[in-house]
Formats: sequence, structure tokens, C-alpha cells
Amino acid sequence: MDDNKDVLKDVLTNEKLKKRFASQFDLVNYAIKLAAQMIQTGRAPRVKTDVKNVALLIMQELNAGRDQFDTFEVTEEDILKVQS
Repeated sequence: MDDNKDVLKDVLTNEKLKKRFASQFDLVNYAIKLAAQMIQTGRAPRVKTDVKNVALLIMQELNAGRDQFDTFEVTEEDILKVQS
């Protein structure tokens, strides 16, 4: 558990991340969107890690520059499944 805290501390204090976002609020909003997409699509982490916490995974991806939104098509069948 302490390892996870150390990872998060290193990522949040990373100067590289501070330069990418106008504020920590913008960073958090972006990370939330990435985490939501990761959960919805079930995609695998883009970084090698033992961390299971999605928030920490996303922060590690951001730190490694491996963050990106996946594009996927929504079919009429997908919409009908959600509506039923």
C-alpha cells in the first residue's frame, strides 16, 4: 500500500505533468475522463505495473505519456442493448 502512495506522490509532483495542464483541476478532469473510458471499454493498462487502482493506473499512464482517448464505433445494436 505504501508503494502506491509513493507512486502517486511522484506522479503528482512531476514537473512534466504540471507543464501539460493549466491547473491541477484540468489534470483531474482529464484523468477522470480517461479512467471512465478505461472502465467502460475494459481496456488494459498502457503501462507495466502491479497497481490495480484505476486512478493510480491513469496517473502512471499520464506520467509515461501513454494517455490517449480510444475511439470506438457505437452501432445501433449497442444503443438498443442499452435502452432495453
